[in-house]
Amino acid sequence: MNPVPRMLLRIGQLVTLLAVLPVGELFLGGASLQGQEPIRWKFRPGTDYRVSFQQQTASKTRVGDQVIEARLQMTMQMNWRVLQVDPAGRASMDQSFTRIRIELDNPKVESIVYDSSASEKVAGEAAEMAASLGPLIDKPFRVVMTNRGVVQKVELSPQAQVALNRVPEESRLKDVFTTAGLTQTLQKSHGILPLEAVQPGDQWESDSMLVTPLGKLKMKTKSQYVANLQRSGTAAAQIKVQGQLQLVPGEDQDSPPQQLKIKSQDMSGEVFFDKAQGRLLESKMTQRLVTESNFRGLLLSGQMTSSLVTTVTVIKKR
Repeated sequence: MNPVPRMLLRIGQLVTLLAVLPVGELFLGGASLQGQEPIRWKFRPGTDYRVSFQQQTASKTRVGDQVIEARLQMTMQMNWRVLQVDPAGRASMDQSFTRIRIELDNPKVESIVYDSSASEKVAGEAAEMAASLGPLIDKPFRVVMTNRGVVQKVELSPQAQVALNRVPEESRLKDVFTTAGLTQTLQKSHGILPLEAVQPGDQWESDSMLVTPLGKLKMKTKSQYVANLQRSGTAAAQIKVQGQLQLVPGEDQDSPPQQLKIKSQDMSGEVFFDKAQGRLLESKMTQRLVTESNFRGLLLSGQMTSSLVTTVTVIKKR
């Protein structure tokens, strides 16, 4: 394979798999409203949740006169099992990834399909994904999370640590499954609820820092509590979100090998939260990103549009 398309493929995989994660970053802050109950997770011991992520991404990368277009579909599923809840509403949970499916269609290079639930062996790039992700499926890790959704602690189980140790060191996906990587991923999957009560019509802004394969990013988020409505037969709070990403310069400006620049970016979406049951129902986010970077003296320009749907369902109550 021509080294330039292979290099573009790897960069494209990295961006589409991980760069869109800040879409899920949501901090719901607001002013205090006397007599109203704040929005909170209501964890109960013995409850199991299924958390599903459906991502679709279309990307175009140009280097010189070569253009690579790719489409990615990714499905991730997790199980959360609530073990105990303290008087403040803080839950201790066992969580695990139960399935990861990645389908990357790249007509000029190669198509890749990896499904952790499939029994047949795979080769090439899919085999590399299998080596990185396969050992970590169904391996639990302990999570402590407040009723505002703040992830306070992540601890790998002995099985998960053994599986992580088997992942090749050169795998760029390995960092996602360390305690630091899981903490950031989990936090971004559902966001943080407001400290005080909010009501329809309220708007707020927040800033957060993210560490990603693209570098350190600052996310500025604007949110609005739109209305209370029915969602799949359930009363839900509807919250609209808009956000902007900005690269934070590193201490050593010459150290990043790709010198990435974000030329333009926008993110928008909405969140539905069941206040009575105390859980996220669904979030839908769309992100558009235009970048430029240098790789071994080559100027790369990229365009990416990605949508991410996150759902949380209760699968078991004891």
